[in-house]
Amino acid sequence: MSLSSGGLLSGTPLSGSSIFTVTATDTNGCKTSAIYTLVLANDCPPITVTPTSLPNATAGQPYNQTLVASVECRHIRSRSIAERFLRD
Repeated sequence: MSLSSGGLLSGTPLSGSSIFTVTATDTNGCKTSAIYTLVLANDCPPITVTPTSLPNATAGQPYNQTLVASVECRHIRSRSIAERFLRD
């Protein structure tokens, strides 16, 4: 990840989260800073396995139970967030 002097944060995040400080300086040498945390969203949708418990079995008797995994469909949106540093 990199941050340009124009304020564009770009790159390919790999894993986990990153904490970084951005410092802006105006032409008079005045500075302000902000701390950001970039957190990667979990791209895996929830997976549900049913049934959540198994029926009892009987000793010496055949046993069958089908387990079904289902995945919740999610729509993922990406948003751009920009913050400006302004000093009076």
